[in-house]
Amino acid sequence: MRAVDVGAGDVVITVPNTFIATAEAAIVLGASIRFVDVDPITRNMDPERFEMLLHEEFTRSDGEAPRERRSGRRLAAVIPVHLYGLPSPMERVQQIARDWGVPVIEDACQAHGASYRLSDGTWVPVGTNSKAACFSFFPAKNLGGLGEAGALVTDDDALASSARILRDHGQSERYLHVTHRGRNSRVDALQAGALSIKLRRLPVWNARRREAASRYRDFLVDTAIAIPLEPDGYRHVYHLYVIEIDRRDAVRTALANAGIETGLHYPVPLHLQPAFTHLNLGRGSYPASEALASRGVSLPMHPHLRDEEVDRVAEALLEAVTADTSVAR
Repeated sequence: MRAVDVGAGDVVITVPNTFIATAEAAIVLGASIRFVDVDPITRNMDPERFEMLLHEEFTRSDGEAPRERRSGRRLAAVIPVHLYGLPSPMERVQQIARDWGVPVIEDACQAHGASYRLSDGTWVPVGTNSKAACFSFFPAKNLGGLGEAGALVTDDDALASSARILRDHGQSERYLHVTHRGRNSRVDALQAGALSIKLRRLPVWNARRREAASRYRDFLVDTAIAIPLEPDGYRHVYHLYVIEIDRRDAVRTALANAGIETGLHYPVPLHLQPAFTHLNLGRGSYPASEALASRGVSLPMHPHLRDEEVDRVAEALLEAVTADTSVAR
Protein backbone atom coordinates (compact mmCIF):
# COMPACT_ATOMS: atom_id res chain seq x y z
CA MET A 1 0.00 0.00 0.00
CA ARG A 2 2.85 2.36 0.69
CA ALA A 3 4.14 1.66 -2.82
CA VAL A 4 0.83 2.73 -4.39
CA ASP A 5 0.80 5.86 -2.22
CA VAL A 6 -1.78 4.93 0.42
CA GLY A 7 -1.22 7.20 3.38
CA ALA A 8 -2.64 9.15 6.29
CA GLY A 9 -6.13 10.47 5.68
CA ASP A 10 -6.94 7.99 2.91
CA VAL A 11 -9.65 5.33 2.80
CA VAL A 12 -9.20 1.66 1.85
CA ILE A 13 -12.06 -0.75 1.15
CA THR A 14 -11.87 -4.46 1.98
CA VAL A 15 -14.02 -7.25 3.44
CA PRO A 16 -14.59 -8.03 7.15
CA ASN A 17 -14.12 -11.82 6.92
CA THR A 18 -10.36 -11.96 6.60
CA PHE A 19 -7.28 -12.06 8.80
CA ILE A 20 -6.60 -8.69 10.40
CA ALA A 21 -3.40 -8.14 8.37
CA THR A 22 -5.50 -7.14 5.35
CA ALA A 23 -6.87 -4.09 7.16
CA GLU A 24 -3.96 -3.65 9.54
CA ALA A 25 -1.58 -2.65 6.75
CA ALA A 26 -3.79 0.28 5.77
CA ILE A 27 -4.23 1.43 9.36
CA VAL A 28 -0.47 1.34 9.99
CA LEU A 29 -0.20 3.91 7.19
CA GLY A 30 -2.84 6.12 8.81
CA ALA A 31 -5.64 5.19 6.41
CA SER A 32 -9.21 4.37 7.42
CA ILE A 33 -11.02 1.12 6.60
CA ARG A 34 -14.44 0.74 5.00
CA PHE A 35 -15.88 -2.75 4.79
CA VAL A 36 -18.08 -4.33 2.14
CA ASP A 37 -19.89 -7.61 2.84
CA VAL A 38 -19.29 -10.83 0.97
CA ASP A 39 -21.36 -13.14 -1.17
CA PRO A 40 -22.68 -15.84 1.23
CA ILE A 41 -21.99 -18.59 -1.32
CA THR A 42 -18.45 -17.74 -2.44
CA ARG A 43 -17.53 -15.95 0.84
CA ASN A 44 -15.63 -13.40 -1.27
CA MET A 45 -16.28 -9.72 -1.95
CA ASP A 46 -19.74 -9.12 -3.38
CA PRO A 47 -19.12 -6.83 -6.37
CA GLU A 48 -22.67 -5.51 -6.33
CA ARG A 49 -22.32 -4.48 -2.69
CA PHE A 50 -18.94 -2.95 -3.52
CA GLU A 51 -20.49 -0.88 -6.30
CA MET A 52 -23.40 0.09 -4.04
CA LEU A 53 -21.00 1.27 -1.33
CA LEU A 54 -19.20 3.48 -3.84
CA HIS A 55 -22.43 5.07 -5.07
CA GLU A 56 -23.80 5.59 -1.56
CA GLU A 57 -20.73 6.86 0.28
CA PHE A 58 -18.30 8.30 -2.29
CA THR A 59 -18.27 11.02 -4.93
CA ARG A 60 -16.02 11.36 -7.93
CA SER A 61 -14.83 14.07 -10.31
CA ASP A 62 -13.16 13.63 -13.66
CA GLY A 63 -9.43 13.16 -13.26
CA GLU A 64 -9.60 12.93 -9.48
CA ALA A 65 -9.74 10.05 -7.03
CA PRO A 66 -13.11 9.36 -5.38
CA ARG A 67 -13.76 11.10 -2.07
CA GLU A 68 -15.78 9.90 0.87
CA ARG A 69 -18.85 12.12 1.18
CA ARG A 70 -18.86 12.45 4.96
CA SER A 71 -15.15 13.08 5.47
CA GLY A 72 -13.71 14.19 2.13
CA ARG A 73 -11.04 11.51 2.42
CA ARG A 74 -9.55 10.05 -0.74
CA LEU A 75 -10.39 6.46 -1.66
CA ALA A 76 -6.90 5.09 -2.27
CA ALA A 77 -7.37 1.34 -2.86
CA VAL A 78 -9.71 -1.64 -2.75
CA ILE A 79 -8.50 -5.02 -1.52
CA PRO A 80 -10.49 -8.12 -2.52
CA VAL A 81 -9.44 -11.26 -0.63
CA HIS A 82 -9.21 -14.65 -2.33
CA LEU A 83 -10.49 -16.37 0.80
CA TYR A 84 -9.59 -20.01 1.51
CA GLY A 85 -8.09 -20.37 -1.99
CA LEU A 86 -11.11 -19.40 -4.12
CA PRO A 87 -10.54 -16.36 -6.38
CA SER A 88 -12.71 -13.31 -5.85
CA PRO A 89 -14.81 -12.12 -8.83
CA MET A 90 -11.84 -10.13 -10.05
CA GLU A 91 -13.05 -9.16 -13.50
CA ARG A 92 -16.17 -7.47 -12.12
CA VAL A 93 -14.36 -5.91 -9.15
CA GLN A 94 -11.63 -4.63 -11.45
CA GLN A 95 -14.20 -3.18 -13.85
CA ILE A 96 -15.97 -1.27 -11.07
CA ALA A 97 -12.70 -0.06 -9.59
CA ARG A 98 -11.45 1.05 -13.00
CA ASP A 99 -14.64 3.00 -13.63
CA TRP A 100 -14.08 4.83 -10.34
CA GLY A 101 -10.32 5.24 -10.79
CA VAL A 102 -9.36 3.14 -7.76
CA PRO A 103 -6.33 0.79 -7.77
CA VAL A 104 -6.98 -2.86 -6.87
CA ILE A 105 -4.58 -4.72 -4.58
CA GLU A 106 -5.27 -8.45 -4.36
CA ASP A 107 -4.89 -10.27 -1.06
CA ALA A 108 -3.81 -13.60 -2.53
CA CYS A 109 -2.22 -14.85 0.69
CA GLN A 110 -4.33 -18.04 0.65
CA ALA A 111 -4.53 -18.56 -3.10
CA HIS A 112 -1.16 -19.60 -4.53
CA GLY A 113 -1.89 -21.12 -7.95
CA ALA A 114 -5.63 -20.34 -8.00
CA SER A 115 -7.04 -19.05 -11.29
CA TYR A 116 -10.23 -17.84 -12.95
CA ARG A 117 -11.64 -17.42 -16.44
CA LEU A 118 -12.15 -14.01 -18.00
CA SER A 119 -15.19 -13.23 -20.15
CA ASP A 120 -13.08 -13.79 -23.28
CA GLY A 121 -12.39 -17.36 -22.14
CA THR A 122 -8.80 -16.75 -21.01
CA TRP A 123 -7.72 -18.35 -17.74
CA VAL A 124 -5.51 -16.14 -15.58
CA PRO A 125 -3.80 -16.80 -12.24
CA VAL A 126 -4.73 -14.68 -9.24
CA GLY A 127 -2.37 -11.76 -8.84
CA THR A 128 -2.15 -10.94 -12.55
CA ASN A 129 -5.20 -8.72 -13.13
CA SER A 130 -4.67 -5.84 -10.70
CA LYS A 131 -2.28 -3.10 -9.69
CA ALA A 132 -0.49 -5.53 -7.38
CA ALA A 133 -1.03 -8.65 -5.33
CA CYS A 134 0.48 -10.00 -2.15
CA PHE A 135 1.21 -13.61 -1.22
CA SER A 136 2.01 -14.99 2.21
CA PHE A 137 4.61 -17.72 2.64
CA PHE A 138 3.65 -18.52 6.22
CA PRO A 139 4.55 -22.22 6.71
CA ALA A 140 0.93 -23.40 6.63
CA LYS A 141 0.15 -21.81 3.25
CA ASN A 142 -0.10 -23.78 0.00
CA LEU A 143 3.38 -22.46 -0.69
CA GLY A 144 4.94 -22.02 2.73
CA GLY A 145 8.46 -21.22 3.86
CA LEU A 146 10.33 -22.36 6.92
CA GLY A 147 9.28 -19.20 8.77
CA GLU A 148 7.85 -15.78 7.99
CA ALA A 149 8.04 -14.52 4.40
CA GLY A 150 5.90 -13.05 1.63
CA ALA A 151 5.99 -11.48 -1.80
CA LEU A 152 4.44 -8.68 -3.82
CA VAL A 153 3.78 -9.23 -7.53
CA THR A 154 3.02 -6.56 -10.13
CA ASP A 155 3.54 -5.81 -13.81
CA ASP A 156 3.83 -2.08 -13.08
CA ASP A 157 7.53 -1.20 -13.42
CA ALA A 158 7.28 1.99 -11.37
CA LEU A 159 5.45 0.24 -8.54
CA ALA A 160 7.96 -2.63 -8.59
CA SER A 161 10.84 -0.20 -8.37
CA SER A 162 9.21 1.65 -5.48
CA ALA A 163 8.50 -1.60 -3.63
CA ARG A 164 12.10 -2.78 -4.02
CA ILE A 165 13.35 0.47 -2.55
CA LEU A 166 10.87 0.44 0.32
CA ARG A 167 11.63 -3.17 1.29
CA ASP A 168 15.39 -2.47 1.57
CA HIS A 169 15.73 0.50 3.93
CA GLY A 170 14.86 2.99 1.17
CA GLN A 171 17.97 2.15 -0.87
CA SER A 172 17.97 2.78 -4.63
CA GLU A 173 21.48 1.40 -4.66
CA ARG A 174 23.83 0.27 -1.94
CA TYR A 175 24.17 2.97 0.74
CA LEU A 176 22.15 5.48 -1.28
CA HIS A 177 18.87 5.98 0.59
CA VAL A 178 16.27 7.95 -1.35
CA THR A 179 13.49 7.75 1.26
CA HIS A 180 13.26 7.45 5.03
CA ARG A 181 10.02 5.46 4.69
CA GLY A 182 11.81 2.18 3.93
CA ARG A 183 12.15 -0.83 6.18
CA ASN A 184 13.76 -4.27 6.20
CA SER A 185 11.23 -6.45 4.39
CA ARG A 186 13.65 -8.67 2.50
CA VAL A 187 13.11 -12.43 2.39
CA ASP A 188 16.18 -14.06 3.91
CA ALA A 189 18.22 -16.51 1.87
CA LEU A 190 17.10 -19.57 3.85
CA GLN A 191 13.43 -18.85 3.13
CA ALA A 192 14.12 -18.02 -0.52
CA GLY A 193 16.04 -21.26 -1.01
CA ALA A 194 13.32 -23.40 0.53
CA LEU A 195 10.55 -21.61 -1.35
CA SER A 196 12.35 -21.96 -4.69
CA ILE A 197 12.43 -25.73 -4.22
CA LYS A 198 8.85 -25.97 -2.97
CA LEU A 199 7.53 -23.76 -5.78
CA ARG A 200 8.28 -26.55 -8.27
CA ARG A 201 6.01 -28.86 -6.27
CA LEU A 202 3.13 -26.41 -5.86
CA PRO A 203 1.07 -27.63 -8.86
CA VAL A 204 1.19 -31.24 -7.61
CA TRP A 205 0.34 -30.20 -4.06
CA ASN A 206 -2.57 -28.06 -5.25
CA ALA A 207 -3.85 -30.94 -7.37
CA ARG A 208 -3.82 -33.17 -4.30
CA ARG A 209 -5.72 -30.58 -2.28
CA ARG A 210 -8.35 -30.51 -5.02
CA GLU A 211 -8.57 -34.30 -4.95
CA ALA A 212 -9.11 -34.27 -1.18
CA ALA A 213 -11.76 -31.55 -1.58
CA SER A 214 -13.52 -33.61 -4.24
CA ARG A 215 -13.54 -36.60 -1.90
CA TYR A 216 -15.02 -34.50 0.91
CA ARG A 217 -17.63 -33.25 -1.53
CA ASP A 218 -18.64 -36.78 -2.51
CA PHE A 219 -19.36 -37.56 1.15
CA LEU A 220 -21.00 -34.27 2.14
CA VAL A 221 -22.94 -33.06 -0.90
CA ASP A 222 -26.72 -33.11 -0.52
CA THR A 223 -26.46 -33.34 3.27
CA ALA A 224 -27.39 -30.78 5.90
CA ILE A 225 -23.82 -29.46 5.77
CA ALA A 226 -22.99 -26.39 3.64
CA ILE A 227 -19.80 -27.21 1.74
CA PRO A 228 -17.45 -24.92 -0.21
CA LEU A 229 -18.39 -24.47 -3.84
CA GLU A 230 -16.27 -23.95 -6.93
CA PRO A 231 -18.33 -21.79 -9.32
CA ASP A 232 -17.95 -22.29 -13.05
CA GLY A 233 -14.94 -20.34 -14.28
CA TYR A 234 -13.02 -20.53 -11.00
CA ARG A 235 -10.23 -22.88 -9.95
CA HIS A 236 -10.09 -23.30 -6.17
CA VAL A 237 -6.82 -24.39 -4.52
CA TYR A 238 -8.39 -25.19 -1.11
CA HIS A 239 -5.94 -23.63 1.25
CA LEU A 240 -8.73 -24.37 3.70
CA TYR A 241 -11.81 -26.56 3.44
CA VAL A 242 -14.46 -24.67 5.37
CA ILE A 243 -17.93 -26.08 5.92
CA GLU A 244 -20.86 -24.33 7.63
CA ILE A 245 -23.00 -25.90 10.34
CA ASP A 246 -25.17 -24.87 13.25
CA ARG A 247 -24.12 -25.76 16.81
CA ARG A 248 -20.59 -26.07 15.61
CA ASP A 249 -19.07 -26.28 19.10
CA ALA A 250 -20.92 -29.55 19.71
CA VAL A 251 -19.74 -30.93 16.37
CA ARG A 252 -16.16 -29.82 16.96
CA THR A 253 -16.21 -31.48 20.39
CA ALA A 254 -17.46 -34.72 18.85
CA LEU A 255 -14.73 -34.60 16.23
CA ALA A 256 -12.08 -33.81 18.83
CA ASN A 257 -13.23 -36.80 20.87
CA ALA A 258 -12.70 -38.88 17.73
CA GLY A 259 -9.14 -37.55 17.43
CA ILE A 260 -9.90 -35.11 14.60
CA GLU A 261 -8.74 -31.53 14.91
CA THR A 262 -10.67 -28.66 13.33
CA GLY A 263 -10.11 -24.90 13.09
CA LEU A 264 -12.01 -21.62 12.91
CA HIS A 265 -11.18 -19.14 10.12
CA TYR A 266 -12.25 -16.71 11.40
CA PRO A 267 -14.48 -16.75 14.51
CA VAL A 268 -14.83 -12.96 14.83
CA PRO A 269 -15.15 -10.75 11.72
CA LEU A 270 -13.00 -7.65 11.72
CA HIS A 271 -15.81 -5.15 12.31
CA LEU A 272 -16.63 -6.91 15.61
CA GLN A 273 -13.03 -7.10 16.80
CA PRO A 274 -12.04 -4.90 19.78
CA ALA A 275 -9.48 -3.19 17.52
CA PHE A 276 -12.29 -1.78 15.36
CA THR A 277 -14.76 -0.60 18.00
CA HIS A 278 -14.05 2.97 16.90
CA LEU A 279 -15.99 2.24 13.70
CA ASN A 280 -19.18 1.72 15.74
CA LEU A 281 -20.27 -1.25 13.64
CA GLY A 282 -22.45 -3.62 15.64
CA ARG A 283 -23.84 -7.05 14.89
CA GLY A 284 -25.96 -7.11 11.79
CA SER A 285 -23.71 -4.68 9.90
CA TYR A 286 -22.36 -7.40 7.60
CA PRO A 287 -24.67 -10.42 7.93
CA ALA A 288 -22.98 -12.73 5.41
CA SER A 289 -19.58 -12.32 7.07
CA GLU A 290 -21.12 -12.74 10.51
CA ALA A 291 -22.93 -15.92 9.48
CA LEU A 292 -19.69 -17.47 8.21
CA ALA A 293 -17.89 -16.44 11.40
CA SER A 294 -20.52 -18.13 13.55
CA ARG A 295 -20.98 -21.29 11.47
CA GLY A 296 -17.69 -21.97 9.69
CA VAL A 297 -15.48 -24.95 10.58
CA SER A 298 -12.20 -25.78 8.86
CA LEU A 299 -11.73 -29.50 8.28
CA PRO A 300 -8.28 -31.09 7.92
CA MET A 301 -6.81 -30.08 4.55
CA HIS A 302 -3.25 -30.42 3.26
CA PRO A 303 -1.57 -32.10 0.27
CA HIS A 304 -0.41 -35.12 2.28
CA LEU A 305 -3.89 -36.01 3.51
CA ARG A 306 -4.58 -39.64 2.57
CA ASP A 307 -7.88 -40.80 1.09
CA GLU A 308 -8.62 -42.94 4.13
CA GLU A 309 -8.05 -39.93 6.39
CA VAL A 310 -10.50 -37.82 4.35
CA ASP A 311 -13.02 -40.68 4.60
CA ARG A 312 -12.55 -40.92 8.36
CA VAL A 313 -13.08 -37.18 8.85
CA ALA A 314 -16.16 -37.10 6.62
CA GLU A 315 -17.73 -40.14 8.27
CA ALA A 316 -17.09 -38.78 11.77
CA LEU A 317 -18.53 -35.41 10.74
CA LEU A 318 -21.70 -36.97 9.36
CA GLU A 319 -22.09 -39.03 12.50
CA ALA A 320 -21.66 -35.95 14.70
CA VAL A 321 -24.17 -33.95 12.68
CA THR A 322 -26.81 -36.66 12.42
CA ALA A 323 -26.51 -37.50 16.13
CA ASP A 324 -28.71 -34.46 16.67
CA THR A 325 -30.72 -33.29 13.67
CA SER A 326 -30.72 -29.76 15.05
CA VAL A 327 -26.94 -29.49 14.70
CA ALA A 328 -26.92 -28.48 11.03
CA ARG A 329 -29.21 -26.45 8.89
